[in-house]
Amino acid sequence: MFQKNLEVLKVKNPVLASKLEKIDIANIKNIDVVNAESKDLIINYNKVNLHSSLDPIREAKTVWHRTIKTDLKVNDIQIVFGLGLGYLFKRAFVSSDSKIFLIEPFIEVLRFVLEYVDFSVEFSENRVFITDNIEDLNQKLQAEFLSGDKVEFLFLNSFAALAQDQLIKLTQTALEICESKSADQNTIFNQCKSWVKNSILNLQYYSESRPLGFFEGVFSNKTALIISAGPSLVNQVQKIKENRDKFIIIAVAPILKYLIQEGIIPDFATFTDASNLSFHIEGIEEHLSKINLVINSRAENCIIQKDFKSKIIYLSETDLAAQWFRDHTSADVGLYKSGGSVSILSYYLAKAFGCNVITFAGLDLAMVNNKIYADGQDLQCNEAGDYVIPGKVIKKLMHVKGYNGQMLPTRDDYALFIRHFEEIFRQEHNPARIINTSTSGALINGMEYMEFDDFINIIGSPSFTISQELSEVIEKTQDKWAQLNDSIYPELKNQYKKIQEIDKLAKPVISELREVCVLFEDQEINFDIIEAKISPIKDSMAQVRNDVVKNVFLSIYLQNEIWKYTRQYNTSVLPNLDDVKANMKLELEFFTSVNLAIDNIIQSMETAFLILDKKIPTVKNRVISIT
Repeated sequence: MFQKNLEVLKVKNPVLASKLEKIDIANIKNIDVVNAESKDLIINYNKVNLHSSLDPIREAKTVWHRTIKTDLKVNDIQIVFGLGLGYLFKRAFVSSDSKIFLIEPFIEVLRFVLEYVDFSVEFSENRVFITDNIEDLNQKLQAEFLSGDKVEFLFLNSFAALAQDQLIKLTQTALEICESKSADQNTIFNQCKSWVKNSILNLQYYSESRPLGFFEGVFSNKTALIISAGPSLVNQVQKIKENRDKFIIIAVAPILKYLIQEGIIPDFATFTDASNLSFHIEGIEEHLSKINLVINSRAENCIIQKDFKSKIIYLSETDLAAQWFRDHTSADVGLYKSGGSVSILSYYLAKAFGCNVITFAGLDLAMVNNKIYADGQDLQCNEAGDYVIPGKVIKKLMHVKGYNGQMLPTRDDYALFIRHFEEIFRQEHNPARIINTSTSGALINGMEYMEFDDFINIIGSPSFTISQELSEVIEKTQDKWAQLNDSIYPELKNQYKKIQEIDKLAKPVISELREVCVLFEDQEINFDIIEAKISPIKDSMAQVRNDVVKNVFLSIYLQNEIWKYTRQYNTSVLPNLDDVKANMKLELEFFTSVNLAIDNIIQSMETAFLILDKKIPTVKNRVISIT
C-alpha cells in the first residue's frame, strides 16, 4: 500500500516522498490502532486519540458542516490540518470539488497511515496538494490564491491540541498571504490598463536607453545607498553630503526633489508607478541631466522622455509585456523581480549592479514622531482613523513593531511592504550585506540595523567613477541594442495588425449580442429562439475570447474583465433560461470591454508609431555618451 501511495507522492511532492521513503515503519513506536465505539478504526499518537473515540466519521462530518457555511467553488481552497486516518480529509474531498491543501504536521503519522490506507486516488487529483510543513503550504497558497477565492480551515480538536503552535502559525501566515495577494490583485486590476498604455508608449524612447540586463555586475563589490522618503532621513542628510563619494546613491522618486533641495544629486533615480509621476520632477527638471534614470518599463510615460543623463529600463518578470519584449529580442535584456514598492525595486537594482553592501536611509515604513515624510509633513487623521491629506482619504492606519520595540503607526500598504521585504530576505540568497540605518523606524526582519556613522565606518573610503563605467557599457552595446530595437519594431506592428483583426471579428458579435439581450425582454421567449440567435455567432465568440487571452496586450489590459467573466459565467450542463440570460449579459459586457480596450491600445500604438517610424531606421547611427 505504501508504495502505491508513494508513487503518487513522487509526482505531487517529491521532497516529501523522499523524506517518507527514509522512515522505517518498524521504528515508529508511538502509534497504536484502536477501535472507536462505532467500530471504526482510529489511531492513537503519543497517547492521544487523533479521532473521536465514539464515531470518527460523524466527527468529521460535523466538523465539515460546522465550518463550511456556503457552497465552495472549484477555485476555493480547503486547508485540512492533520490527516490521521483520513476521515476529515475524505469528508472534504467528497463534499466539494474545491482545491484541498492537506498538511500532516507529524510526518511519522503520515508514514504510518500511508502504509495501511490507500489514498492514491485522492492524492492523484490535481486539486489535492499534500505536505508536512507550513512553508510548502504557504508557497502553494501564494501561487494559487486569487482575490475572491474562499479559504476554509478544517481541523480536529486533537490536532489543535497536539500542534497548537503550528496551527496558529499556519492560520496567521495563510491569512497574511490572502490579504497580501488580494491587495496585489486589486493593484493589478486598477493599474493594468495604464501599464499597457505606458509599456507601448515607452517603447518610443527605448533606442536612447539600455535594459538593466546590460549592466549586470557593473558595480561589483561597491556600496549602494538607497534613499527613501521616511522622516528619519532628516537626521542623515548632512552625513550623506559629507560622505557623498563613498557610495552609489539610488534615490526613490518621492525623495528626489527633497534631496536636490538639500544639495544632493543622486547617481540614480528610480521610477515605477503607473501614474502621477510628474509631480516628483516638477521644479527640478534642470537637474535631471545630472541623474541616471532607472524606470520600470510600465511606469508613466512622462518620465522616460525627459532629458536624463542616461536611461535604464527595468523589465519585470511578472510583466507579460516585458516577457514579450525579452522573447522577441534577447535574454540579455534581463527580467527582474517585481517590487511592491519603488524601494524594493531599488533593492533589486543594487543587487543586479553587483553591490556587496546595500544600505537604506529613510526606510522607516512608519510614522516617526508624528511625521510622514522627510519634508516634515505631519500625520493627520480623520475621525475614522484614516491617514489623510487635505480633504482626501489616503490609507488605513495600523501599528507595526519598531526596531526599538515600540509600536509605530503606519499605513496599511507600508505594512505590506514590510512583509514583502521580509519575504524577500527569507526566501532568496544574497551575499550582499543588507543594512538599514533607520533605527527609529519599523522593524524589517532580515536587515542589519546600525546607526549611519557605524555604516560609514565599515565601508571605508572606496573610489570609483560611475559615469565612466556606465558609458563603457552603453558604448559597447550600441550596435547590439540598435539591432534589438530593429527586431522589436516589426513585432509591435504585427501585434497592431492582430488586434485590428480581433476588432473586425468582435464588432459584429457585439451587435448580435445586443439583439439577443433584447429578446429576453419578451415574455414568450424560449430556449429554441435564443439558441437560433446565438448559434451563428458561437464560433466567432469563441475565437475572439481565445484571441484576447493569447494576445499579450489585450490579456493584460482586460485582466479585470477576464477574471470577472471566468468567475461569473455559469457552466451548468443544464442551465435554465435565467442562467442563459445572465450569461448573455456577461458576454455583452465582456465584448464591449474588448472593443473599448482595442480602441485604446490601437490609439497608443499609433501614437508610438509616429515616433518609432522616424527613429528605428536611424537607431544604429545614434551614439549616446555620458560626460
